[in-house]
Amino acid sequence: MNLTIHSDCSPASAVLLEIAEICAAHGAQWHPELSAEILGGAMRLLAPPGTNGPIISMPTEMLVPIAWAQWTLSSSELKLLQPPQGTTAVQCELLQLHAELYNATNKLSWWSNAHPARLAGTSPEVRPH
Repeated sequence: MNLTIHSDCSPASAVLLEIAEICAAHGAQWHPELSAEILGGAMRLLAPPGTNGPIISMPTEMLVPIAWAQWTLSSSELKLLQPPQGTTAVQCELLQLHAELYNATNKLSWWSNAHPARLAGTSPEVRPH
């Protein structure tokens, strides 16, 4: 299955496409007109207007466990040190690719500097509200 990706970040597009290819090779399916958008580090899936019913079907064994994963403590890059115990080879590969996708879209920096939950504790302008 193909996934159309509209993006202003070619490294993130490449990683997302690799994730989609792995998922499809292991039985995942999605609406043929589903597309992904990556703009300014934000990502979203876009279903065609009027779409009813399932948009994505993913085999349970493709779901990536994150509990008990060990990560680096860097505030600028997410790096998997140790996957959770019992993670399959394909789950481990997807977990690593998800970290690469977060890094390509600069998610950790965004979360540290712009996420409302963080700003409530760090921004004098946001804290009172």
